Amino acid sequence: MATTTTFSSTTSVSFSRPRPTQLVAWRVFFWLLLACGVALRLFHFFDNRSLWIDEVYVANSLIRMNFEQLAQPALEYEQKAPILFLWLCRLSVLLFGKQEMALRLVPLLCSLGALALFVPVSRRVLPPLGAAVAMGILALAPPLIYHSVEIKQYSAELLATVAAVYLYLRYRDAVEWRPLLLWTVGGAALVWFSYASIFVLMAIAGALSLWHLWQRDWQRFWRQLVPFAAWLFSFALNYLLFTGKYTESGWLVYWFETLDAFMPLAASRAAVRWPFYQLYMALDYPLGLLLDLRTVGSKLPRLVLRLVPLGCLAIGAVVLFRRQRQLFLVLLFAILLTVVASALRKYPVYERLIVFLAPVFILFIASGCAAVAHRLHVGWKWIVPALLLLPPLAASARQLADPGLFGGYKKSYFREAFQFVNERYQPGDVVYLNWNHIPPYRYYKLAYPLKYNAVLGRDYRPSSHNIPTYINKTAAEFAAVTQGHRGWLLYDELYKGTIGDYDGRPAWYYLESDTVLFQRLNQRIMTTTQRPRQASYQKRTTHAKLFGLPRRRSTPHVQQN
Repeated sequence: MATTTTFSSTTSVSFSRPRPTQLVAWRVFFWLLLACGVALRLFHFFDNRSLWIDEVYVANSLIRMNFEQLAQPALEYEQKAPILFLWLCRLSVLLFGKQEMALRLVPLLCSLGALALFVPVSRRVLPPLGAAVAMGILALAPPLIYHSVEIKQYSAELLATVAAVYLYLRYRDAVEWRPLLLWTVGGAALVWFSYASIFVLMAIAGALSLWHLWQRDWQRFWRQLVPFAAWLFSFALNYLLFTGKYTESGWLVYWFETLDAFMPLAASRAAVRWPFYQLYMALDYPLGLLLDLRTVGSKLPRLVLRLVPLGCLAIGAVVLFRRQRQLFLVLLFAILLTVVASALRKYPVYERLIVFLAPVFILFIASGCAAVAHRLHVGWKWIVPALLLLPPLAASARQLADPGLFGGYKKSYFREAFQFVNERYQPGDVVYLNWNHIPPYRYYKLAYPLKYNAVLGRDYRPSSHNIPTYINKTAAEFAAVTQGHRGWLLYDELYKGTIGDYDGRPAWYYLESDTVLFQRLNQRIMTTTQRPRQASYQKRTTHAKLFGLPRRRSTPHVQQN
């Protein structure tokens, strides 16, 4: 006969006890999903795709700078990352080389560590069905898999959140000094590894302090102030020595404003709409719970696929509030602190920058899913978990079958273009790079034995006032540097701007699409220089084109009598 336990605000959630066969099935499913998550990450790691432009920006610093230089606020291309993350990546470069897999090793280990640490977190907070769903979302979500093999800090942010929640679950009732010391050191270290960890740590500190005050538990209140104060001191020290020295980039704030990544402060319809819109978008990125609904013909399936994760999120919030109120406060405060930072224009709420909140949303959603399934007949308990996990499973399966889909627009082919030229390069050839191809070249020139030294093309946007002038100047430079030689032209259609550019400026440059602009440049080179195109590489938006020597004009043969 099913039994129901009484819930306290600090103990793990407990539902009516499932049948032994169901319990075994969901535990097997849990470990199977974990194994799938590990396998997917390893597959894409060893697939070893080319770096995309944001990775290139960071990689140029990691392969050139030593540990001391990485601690300075002058990384190339205005890049920023937590100091401990940068040092670990630099160590990987020193140990394993400058190529892509060495750079991506630390993010991969962070992602695998997050999966491993999420095992005790999910099993302590959720019943077996809910734990399996939570692990499934974390393991299968395409954005989270992508960031596990991207040389950026976002998988480290994910690991930091899981670690912070794990430490909270383990030490939240601690009063002895030894566990409090371990909690102090663990939390203080996280802020050197993750910028966003301070939101989660302060959420834990705020929720527990309020809880102990409400419960009049003075011993825990005063003793736990020690780790909380140490975390704040560690954050302040890190900010003073490193983070605070980064100058605020006006162009970057402007860019995030155009993406609506900051919560509006003025009372308006947009301010009311903003949190609901961002919450819905989080279901897609980073959680991967929304299918591409354009592939679903009927309106009813579209509605169901939208409502299931939203409904589970809402129900999960209610369930945690009723049964694990202290944990509910921790998770809620983490979200609220992020929103407050967004309203103050200090932290944008946008895609990859909220990867660290993925475990928070997952615990809410999985809790709601378990509560709904608990109410269903035994033969129907799998319906809601299946509807939740179908989108990330389907998307990850497609990317496994066709790695070209992995990362979406971030899938780049810089390495392939450079190698295409390298294999066909002849002595005397001139390789000319459009200015938007220079950062990738600077990385790949050091990481791979390219046998050519490219000419770095000038950016003629500042000295031009319209597209024809810009194209003419670029084509003229190409003609001048390749005169008398075969000439290679490399460019990428996707990147019309560069670091420091205000989006949409100059306005004339954005009047035509990327493809049309570079087509006109190619045509201009061919017509003005009379050069035939002899070889061409194109993959998505990346191009490498070989223009031969100018055609010789034939002279008529005059027959002499």
